[in-house]
Amino acid sequence: NVVHVPAAFVPMQQDTEVPQALTGTQGKPIRGMPKSGRFWKEAERPQRTRKNTRALKTNWQKKEQLRKEKEMLKATKEEIKERLKQEEAERKAQRAEKIRRKELAERKAEIVQKVKASTVKTMSKKQLRKIRKL
Repeated sequence: NVVHVPAAFVPMQQDTEVPQALTGTQGKPIRGMPKSGRFWKEAERPQRTRKNTRALKTNWQKKEQLRKEKEMLKATKEEIKERLKQEEAERKAQRAEKIRRKELAERKAEIVQKVKASTVKTMSKKQLRKIRKL
């Protein structure tokens, strides 16, 4: 059984041993409830007691292999990007061609009427805007 006693009631000295009843399951002394209420957070340890981890050293072959893999990945990425760009350009060209053909078909289907130069002179500006030269 573990007895929970607030830290204020437990006198802590560095040279004395912590009684077995006041330690948790991992052998650490039980701390009281923090002011913030975040009981799951551990107390910050001083810098000198922190465990410093160094990056793993890799040999030259591994570095070269990683570099080549990175270059290959970059090349495939660029290739995919270029292909997508080309497909989009093709779709855009197809749309433009479709619109052009549709306009041409509409022009062919229109009823055309010849207008003499003398009638053009008497037309209003609104009517002149509607006239299209062939």
